[in-house]
Amino acid sequence: RSYVAGVLDLDGLARLVAGRGRLCEALAPGGMAATTASEAEVTAALAKLPTALATEVGLAALHGPAGSTVSGSPQALAALCEALAAMGHASDRLAGGQGYHSPLTQPATAPLAALAAGIRHETPHIPLASTLTGDILGEVDWPSHWARHLRQPVRFATALDSALRTVGEGAITLEIGPHPTLTGLARRLRPGLPAVAGLLPDVPDLVAVQRATAALWVRGAEPAWARVLPQPHRIISLPGYAWERTRYWIDQPVPWLPGGNRATDVGAFYD
Repeated sequence: RSYVAGVLDLDGLARLVAGRGRLCEALAPGGMAATTASEAEVTAALAKLPTALATEVGLAALHGPAGSTVSGSPQALAALCEALAAMGHASDRLAGGQGYHSPLTQPATAPLAALAAGIRHETPHIPLASTLTGDILGEVDWPSHWARHLRQPVRFATALDSALRTVGEGAITLEIGPHPTLTGLARRLRPGLPAVAGLLPDVPDLVAVQRATAALWVRGAEPAWARVLPQPHRIISLPGYAWERTRYWIDQPVPWLPGGNRATDVGAFYD
C-alpha cells in the first residue's frame, strides 16, 4: 500500500521488506492462531494466564465481527487458545513459525526503526488507511510507524471502514498479495462489497492479473489498457443489454398436421 500511495519507491520498499524479514527470522520461534474472539474477550483470556505466559502472547489482528488473530510463543499461544476455548471460542492454528505482532517481535522494533530512518519517505499522494491505527494517515513519523506496525495488532476492519468512507459510493477493493485472504475477509465484513483478488493460488500470475483487471473494468474501473495489453489490440463495443433469447420453435401438437404430428417432427413439413 505504501508503494501504491507513493510513500516509498520500489527500491525503498524492497530494502524495508527485506530488512524486516531478516529481523523477523532472527526472532524466537512462535506461532499464530485465528479465533472467533473479540478484542475484549482476548484481553479477558490473557488476564487469566500466568504472567510468564501472558508476556509472550498477545492480540495480533482484529477482524471486527469476523474475530481476531492471536500470536506468541508456542507454549503461551497454546495456553491462550485453551483459555479462549473455555470461554466458548474456537481457535485454528495458522501455518508458519513466527509470532508476528506479538511481544516476541519487540527486539526487532528498534533495528527496524533505524533501518526505516535511512529510507526516503514521501507524503502519500492518495489517502492511505493505516492498519496500525485504523485511520487515514496524516503527518507520520515513519520509522516509529514501521516499528509499531511490527509489534502492534493489525486493525484491518477499522482501516477498511476508513477507506470505504473516504472513497464513498462505488468503492471497489483490490487485494495485492499472493493469496486472497483479505478479499474473503472484506466480503465477510461488508457483504455485497465488490472485492477483487489480484493473485490466486494455483492460477498463473498473468492469468490471475488479467482476470482481476477484467473484474475491475466491469465494475467501472478504467485500467491503463496500454500497460495491461501492450501488444496490438483494439477495444470493441458490445450491446449494452443482455441477449434477449426468444424461442420460436413449436413444441405443442398442431391439429392441422397429418395425423396430429408435432411440429418437432421435421418430416411433417415436407410430406
